Amino acid sequence: MATGDHGPIAFTVHTKRHPLFLVMLLLVCVVLLVSCSGGNATASAPPTPTAPPTPTASPTPTPVVGVTHVTITILALFQPANIEVPVGTTVTWTNNGNIGHTVTFRNGMKDSGWINPGGGTFRYTLTSKGIFPYYCMYHPYMVGAVTVT
Repeated sequence: MATGDHGPIAFTVHTKRHPLFLVMLLLVCVVLLVSCSGGNATASAPPTPTAPPTPTASPTPTPVVGVTHVTITILALFQPANIEVPVGTTVTWTNNGNIGHTVTFRNGMKDSGWINPGGGTFRYTLTSKGIFPYYCMYHPYMVGAVTVT
């Protein structure tokens, strides 16, 4: 054995190799080489890209008739999302959630602006017949519609 002194640290270098260690090292290398080989693997073609789904212009569920109050829930949903009211009805949206939302009509007729969380409201009187889809500008997955008869 050779010993070296390098300041406060002393170390010993072993010059004798252990045959069992070498055999184990060789065995590990062979196993890794065999497991990493590709074998009969074939390259496959990349998947064909598909177009992203297009959002629907308006929600499809049947509107709730006679309801004039829509709640914005803590789960970021309009509840009920689809309502039906007669011409001249004022609809109120109340934000019971914990973050701000908007009621933005897709046809551009009105945008509520920021509705404060914790009870902020927006009121709008619908003066013409039609189906008026709306959404939250900050959360576009939040959608609803007012059907005016």
